[in-house]
Amino acid sequence: ALWASKCKDLRLPYANSTSMQWRVRCVFVTGRDSAVNGNVMHQLAAEQAAYNDVIIAPMVDTYKVMTSKTMWSLHWSLRTYCFHHLVMIDDDAMPLFSRLLPYLSTGSAARHSRFYLGHLHWAHLVFHCRKYKHPNCVDESIYPRTALPPFASGFSYVLSRDTVHLAVQMALIHISQPFTLPGNTE
Repeated sequence: ALWASKCKDLRLPYANSTSMQWRVRCVFVTGRDSAVNGNVMHQLAAEQAAYNDVIIAPMVDTYKVMTSKTMWSLHWSLRTYCFHHLVMIDDDAMPLFSRLLPYLSTGSAARHSRFYLGHLHWAHLVFHCRKYKHPNCVDESIYPRTALPPFASGFSYVLSRDTVHLAVQMALIHISQPFTLPGNTE
């Protein structure tokens, strides 16, 4: 019920509006529920039937698969929509579209390719596992370097279409545990 309430808040007044100067399409990406009873999946199916804006990624929705879900979402967006900019927003954030949309259409975002707006980490140190097993640690045998390559994080970010395409292509090349792409049932 809480998730449905958050979706409703984002659906109005900006999402999927044709009366605005900008065309905005709002979709909600989630993974499958790990619960055996399927109650959550039933609620998601009802939301999808009512609004046609709920996308269920082919993975159980947990923190551990967040990168895979994000990359799947980026790839799904490329295959599904023609867009200039993609805005990714966490479910606990409320965007101020009245300021963001004009910036995207007239600011530097409208004039530049490979556009990214959000928090970017540079040379973030790797937390290697030695004695302790920690959920955020990386085994040295998997990633022996001391710093991660630049990566984006945060509650929201904006990418131009060519940046989304580049991110998906780089992920396909560099992620050792490939994410399941739309249409790929393996």
